[in-house]
Amino acid sequence: MNRCTSIAQVLTLAMLTFLLQPLHAQQKKTTPAGDDQDSSYFKTELNYISNSLYNGRKDSLAVPYLNASFGYYHKSGVYISSTLSYLVSSYANRIDLFQIEGGYNGSIGDNFVYSASAHKDFYNQYSVSVQSEIKASFNANLSYNVANAVKINAGADYLLTSGPSDVLFNAGLSHEFDFGENDEWAIEPSCMASIGTQYYYDKYKQTRHIKTGKKKKLSDSSTVVTNTGTVTTTTTVTTLNPNKFIVLNYEFSLPVTYDSKKWGAFVTPYFAIPLNPATYVTTVNTKRVTNNGTITRTKNTSSSTEQISNTFYIQLGVYLKF
Repeated sequence: MNRCTSIAQVLTLAMLTFLLQPLHAQQKKTTPAGDDQDSSYFKTELNYISNSLYNGRKDSLAVPYLNASFGYYHKSGVYISSTLSYLVSSYANRIDLFQIEGGYNGSIGDNFVYSASAHKDFYNQYSVSVQSEIKASFNANLSYNVANAVKINAGADYLLTSGPSDVLFNAGLSHEFDFGENDEWAIEPSCMASIGTQYYYDKYKQTRHIKTGKKKKLSDSSTVVTNTGTVTTTTTVTTLNPNKFIVLNYEFSLPVTYDSKKWGAFVTPYFAIPLNPATYVTTVNTKRVTNNGTITRTKNTSSSTEQISNTFYIQLGVYLKF
């Protein structure tokens, strides 16, 4: 066990201990610091993320996105928005994702914040994003500010994938430092842990081996014609025990935001530490048919361990409210 893993496990125990206390639950904000809910408004945003990670996992190819979004935020807390994600990579430049989101942001007093949302995702068929097999999701988040000293955050996600559904939980701690003449500037160091199942990742691995990022093979089967007959080879990749609840990752972030009445900007560096690498099973089925009709079938199975590594990535953007 390396030092990073030991520290991460201690942090998780501390987070979960906090969550067992009444009302001490919370999650990341879904709107930037300072968003004014006293009146309704439209919001448009343009941001860039250097790599698309999910639960600390990433593809072997970097997936940098330029995201453009537009939404309407009602003073009651209800909102609806859409986001277009354009892939800006060395291997392809295209629209890789379109997402529709609707939800509600609310609060009780000054210290308790909550939200609920639903997302519908439309990924490009060539996408190599680790989230590309997620079709829709439902999210609930809570945040409780303890004596203006620490925010305790918690959330739950229910993912509809191309296979079985996933359930994920996250918990974290943060503290917001506000400054400026009207507290328009904020810095909020945060740490977070995620726990859950990985059916979405299993489906991603099953389809990933037939993608190059810019094109997709017709299938995972190939047929070769020889002088003596034909040989058909079919390859499948699956993940062992995607239904197990495991700690998936720890993530540290340092959001810096500027939020005024009409516009804002932000930059957020992240450091992700993935845990519990998955085990993959690769099965190769071979069917040989000779010219006289004789059929021979063979099956070879091998296993491998997911290669995971710590990752630094960054997101930055600007937005207008009107």
